[in-house]
Amino acid sequence: MKKIKLKRGKYAIVDDDDYKYLNRFNWVTNNNTVFREFGVDRKTIVIPMWKFVIMTQNNKKVLYKNGNQLDNRKCNLVLISISEKNHFENKKKRGYLGGKPTSKYKGVSFSRTYQGRKKWVADIKKNDKRYKKKFLTEREAGIWYNKKARELYGKYAYQNKIK
Repeated sequence: MKKIKLKRGKYAIVDDDDYKYLNRFNWVTNNNTVFREFGVDRKTIVIPMWKFVIMTQNNKKVLYKNGNQLDNRKCNLVLISISEKNHFENKKKRGYLGGKPTSKYKGVSFSRTYQGRKKWVADIKKNDKRYKKKFLTEREAGIWYNKKARELYGKYAYQNKIK
């Protein structure tokens, strides 16, 4: 593991065998992704460092296993579909009521009351197919969401912290 110096005291982490090649370029960061900028025909082209490290495929994006986008070692990069990438990156809670989320869990929202009881809906989507289920408690809905997310998206699925 080696480090490439960036501006503002930051460093990109790369594999030893990639260091010599990658260190030839000037890299910048927007505090998230490390990328290289250059001009072509009066346009600015931006290429992230990970594209220099692993071969990409059509309709694939990268997932940083440890969540650190400055860590561009091969062992930290996984190619996933755009649908999966949207799931991992979209950690916003859904189900808004009056401008505030109705649940503390992602994929869970308040539905309505039935005979004085709240109804909670857990909702997850993959490849345009939606999975929904109703629960009496918010916690049960959060647990179901976590199980379904693991089933659909595998070991890197977003998991709510259930208390």
